[in-house]
Amino acid sequence: MGKRIAITGAHGAGKTTLAKALSETLDLPLITERARVVARNMGIGHCRELVQNRALAWRFQEEVLEAQIRAQSEHPGGFVSDRSTLDCIAYFRLYLGDRFRGAEASRYYYRARFHAWRKLDLLVYVPPVSRVEPDGFRLEGFAGQVDSLIRAEVDMAEGYGLAVVRVGCGPVNERVAEVLAYLYTDS
Repeated sequence: MGKRIAITGAHGAGKTTLAKALSETLDLPLITERARVVARNMGIGHCRELVQNRALAWRFQEEVLEAQIRAQSEHPGGFVSDRSTLDCIAYFRLYLGDRFRGAEASRYYYRARFHAWRKLDLLVYVPPVSRVEPDGFRLEGFAGQVDSLIRAEVDMAEGYGLAVVRVGCGPVNERVAEVLAYLYTDS
């Protein structure tokens, strides 16, 4: 089955676990989270640095979006991605704020939405968990805000015709079953 599937949701929600399980189950390549790779390449040790430095956050978000688009483009026959380009918009807004507007922001949003709405077959939304475990990189205490931003993008994408599955809060095997039920009834 050559589907292009991206997993979206706030940090710590179980996206990576679900992405790995779906990749194995569907025998599709796994695209790992690009943000940590980009952060490592840029010498960013913690997301706090992005909140404190808007210029760095802008460069980081540009690089993450490009890395996500590039990774997806390398697998035209299908993939499961741990994150989507819509996640990039949510984190852009978190780090740079809604006050950051203009042609550059519009171009960023357009590219991110285009690659989700037109280059994915399925978006899987994972709801947040009650407590995000610190991992030394992600921001603690912002998962609810990120989730709200992501849900707005998911709703918009669905309104424009992208297929969306919203999985429940159960264990990974139940989440995989929900996605498979959609895939096999939609085929």
